[in-house]
Amino acid sequence: MKVNVYTIGKKRLIGTYDARNAYDSSFYFRNMPTLSAKKCREILDTVSPNYKINSQTLVFENIETGYTGVQEVHRGGTILNF
Repeated sequence: MKVNVYTIGKKRLIGTYDARNAYDSSFYFRNMPTLSAKKCREILDTVSPNYKINSQTLVFENIETGYTGVQEVHRGGTILNF
């Protein structure tokens, strides 16, 4: 699944990223789309290049379905609520 990541208010497109389904033995996280820690660090470094932030609330848009939602991105990886 491809997602567009925007700043709040969709003022600036940060980038388009591939989200992959998480493999987790627990039922809750099975087959949920995730962004890896590497991609999340890249997103957060783009948002705030002069300061190393641990998390930020951003807008995610699923390109396939057109669904848009607001979610917090964490430096260690993020599970998307799609």
